[in-house]
Amino acid sequence: MASDQKARALTVNELYSRFLEWSEIAGCRARVFLVGGTVRDMLRGVSPSDIDIAVIGNDTLELARAFADHAGASFVPLGEEFQTARVVCAGELVNEQIDFAAIRAETLHGDLAARDFTINAMALPLTDKAGIIDPLGGRADLESRIIRMTCPETLSDDPLRLLRAFRFMATLGFGIEPETVQEITARAASIRNVAGERVWYELKLILERPQSSAVIENMAACGLLFEILPELAPAVGAAQDKRHHHLDVWGHTLLAYRRLEELLAEGCPLAGSSMDSAGLRTLKLAMLLHDAGKPAVLRLADDGRITFHGHENIGAEMIAPIAERLRMSNAERDAVAFIIKNHMRIFHLMRNNAGRSARIRFIREAGDMLYALALHSLADMRAKGEPDEAGEAEYLAFAGELIALRENEVLPAMRRPRLIDGKDVMSALGVSPSPVVGEMLREVETAVIEGRITTREEALDRIRLIVKSKLHLDNP
Repeated sequence: MASDQKARALTVNELYSRFLEWSEIAGCRARVFLVGGTVRDMLRGVSPSDIDIAVIGNDTLELARAFADHAGASFVPLGEEFQTARVVCAGELVNEQIDFAAIRAETLHGDLAARDFTINAMALPLTDKAGIIDPLGGRADLESRIIRMTCPETLSDDPLRLLRAFRFMATLGFGIEPETVQEITARAASIRNVAGERVWYELKLILERPQSSAVIENMAACGLLFEILPELAPAVGAAQDKRHHHLDVWGHTLLAYRRLEELLAEGCPLAGSSMDSAGLRTLKLAMLLHDAGKPAVLRLADDGRITFHGHENIGAEMIAPIAERLRMSNAERDAVAFIIKNHMRIFHLMRNNAGRSARIRFIREAGDMLYALALHSLADMRAKGEPDEAGEAEYLAFAGELIALRENEVLPAMRRPRLIDGKDVMSALGVSPSPVVGEMLREVETAVIEGRITTREEALDRIRLIVKSKLHLDNP
């Protein structure tokens, strides 16, 4: 299968033809079936990204190895006990992962009935391309765009299926039928028994969809979201000052999430050019959790005002245990925490009429997260109540100035060779490696960007002056 052509996915007919050709040679056509999501996608006219094969008999590994040899692919045994194997193709195929598994019931119908949802409980025999095996009405549900459990017990067998229902809702744009919603609601707490990395994988797929706000709201309505992220539960019903917010904390969070997706759909320039799937999921998770710290610091002032001083710091601190629980990467954890901790910074800079030095320091601290912060803040603003066209125009102008300053001055300056490095700082000050060294370098780089320092000697004089000034403040 090696090829110099650009990778592509097999069409439905190509996929079927390849298996038909191989099964004829192997003499197993009557015992091999395309199943699950493969059939679902084929019926939708979509090239399957993952290909699942069910085998009747106890020779699944042998058949998988034979197909790998036929296709010039790699054979990877996954489990001898359950007779599962993977064939990994290389070259021109995008849908390169093909999983073989022996049926886990006495009959194929029994195997299909034990799957998660009816739209995934169909099989396509290689003996008859038109003869879809559909014991539970999955094809009708597919045409009606409905996600329906095969039976309640399958949700208990693997509680991750509770979340997978919403993942399919997000990726396929289908609705979940009422009885399935009831069963998910009744079993919501069991999602806590699922390994965190499996939960995060499904949740990521939801967050990465361009229109997932309705899915998130439905997950909250049945309680599943609060079992996955219990840190959100106190936000429900948490009152806010009516002068700034027309909804409680949770209502505002949902509306801000929706406004964020609207801005992305509109092609808001604040989204920048780097909003890939990783950026989307961290930005959206940060939006869900950006006010999670408010209930812990809610205070009612004597004049009736409701305040949440420091909620951004509390919210940022919540991310570490969440990330550990869900087995998020360090980069994902840090990005979410940074957005939450700084989600009001741009407003503060604008309201305080921050000068050039303060703006540059913030831009350097934010780095590539500047776009995410700017977009987050705008969505947050749009979710506070009645539209404020003047306020939004002022914010857009200020955020635009920050981005222009970053692109036109800060980044070009940072790409130039440094006047001094960490060794120079340590030598000049007679100190060992410490956070002070980085602090001094940042001070110098800010001054360089501003044009106040142009030579190495000026840079060294600058750090000596800073240290002397600090010593004077500490010992007046």
